[in-house]
This record gives sequence, C-alpha cells and structure tokens, in this order.
Amino acid sequence: MTALTLYEKLWNAHAVAELPGGETLLYIDRQILHEVSSPQAFVAMRDSGRTLRRPATHIAVADHAVPTRSPRADGIRHGTIEDAQAAAQIAELEANVAEFASRTNNIPAHAGVAKKGVNYPSAGATAQAALSVFTSGTATLAPAAYALQGYKYNRAFMLPTVTRVTQAIVGEISVDEAVTKIGTDMAEAVKQAEK
Repeated sequence: MTALTLYEKLWNAHAVAELPGGETLLYIDRQILHEVSSPQAFVAMRDSGRTLRRPATHIAVADHAVPTRSPRADGIRHGTIEDAQAAAQIAELEANVAEFASRTNNIPAHAGVAKKGVNYPSAGATAQAALSVFTSGTATLAPAAYALQGYKYNRAFMLPTVTRVTQAIVGEISVDEAVTKIGTDMAEAVKQAEK
C-alpha cells in the first residue's frame, strides 16, 4: 500500500462523491475567516438575512493585521495596533463575530469578543443568562487550558464532540446517535493520530 500525503488524506476524508468529468464533491467541515476578506461575506449574509449554519465550525482569526513585534518580557505580544487600517479590520472582524454569535446563540471562542460581551436577543431570559456566563468565562480561561491544545489526541477528542453535538443541537441527528457517533469518530481519530 502506498503511503498517502497529508493532502490526499484530507481530500479522501472529505470526498462525498466522485462526479462525472473527474470532479469531486467535497464536504467542508471547517471554515477559517480572517480580518482582510471576510467583511464582504458578512455583508452578503447580513443583506440576505442568512445566519451561520453550524457556527462552531467557523473559526475567526485576526492573523494578517496583527503586529508581530514588541513582545513583553514573558513573550506575550501586547499594545496598540498602530496601523489604522489594520486596527479597523480587526475591529470589524470582532464586531461581525459578535453579531453572528448573538444571532445563532453561539459562545464565541474569541477572547476579545468574549471580554466585550455578546448580546443574545433571540434567546429566552434563562438561555441569555447561561450564554452570558459561558461567554464571560471564555475571556478568563486559565493558561493551563491553552497548554492542552498541544495534547496529541486533542483534535481526536474535540472535533468529533463539537461536530456531533452541533448536529444534535440543530436536529440533524438524535442525541443517542450523536453519542454513538462521537465514540466511533473518536476511536477512528485516535487511530489516525497514532499513524
């Protein structure tokens, strides 16, 4: 058996169907947004009245306009973004993340958005209170929580859980199906991580 490249493994894991003419229908299970070109997509969604489907699969990262100089003594970067255009792009990304998190009752994983708080107008009073508690906690995660991101099996446990729980929340599958599929998905992901 010929070893597969990372690209081939990713492609094969996401291929839904081989279409006539040599095309492949792919399932996109993650979308990474950044501050430079995502504003147009948010405007289009806003103008058409659409919200995010499966919000937990959209990851917003300000990675183009964030300065990489002036670290503190502890290595953490800080300070004001001096470039006005870069600062505006990051502020717009944060505003869009907050708006669409509130529309979908999603807890943002973005510390800057969490610190500012998110308004959840479509949620009932009890749900608003719970979402607010979880959102405020995002901004105060202990440094140890970030250290776990390097754990070899982190993605093997996290991704199936996020995917299947989200599917159960939006009604695509039942809770029982989600629990069963999480176990199966995790076992397969651990096997892949051990290769």
